[in-house]
Amino acid sequence: MRELRISSPAELRSLGRRLAIHSEAVKLENELGLKSDEIRDIYTQIQKIDRKLRRMEYDFENNVEEILEMAGEIERTRRRVNALEYVMIPNLTETIRYISMKLDEQDRSTLSRLMKIKEIVSG
Repeated sequence: MRELRISSPAELRSLGRRLAIHSEAVKLENELGLKSDEIRDIYTQIQKIDRKLRRMEYDFENNVEEILEMAGEIERTRRRVNALEYVMIPNLTETIRYISMKLDEQDRSTLSRLMKIKEIVSG
């Protein structure tokens, strides 16, 4: 019994074609020392395994692409967080401080005007 080596999808298709032709199937039986039904079963198993491998390869490639997209999104989000943490929030905090200071100053100014008006009216 010889070993059957298939190293490419083209060789697998060729084997399938050979099995479909009776004279070639007989040659394969003699070469491999197996009945043609056994060879067909092995051929079918190889096809199933090949399909599973292709599906796994496709899924793996898609997963890798998804992971790379997620990594890019994480990097963009990290940059936004840094921009917020180190630029936007400090700027807004400073703006709030400035507005509060101006409002306090306005309150004091209004209070002093009211006191002067009261002084003039009660005068």
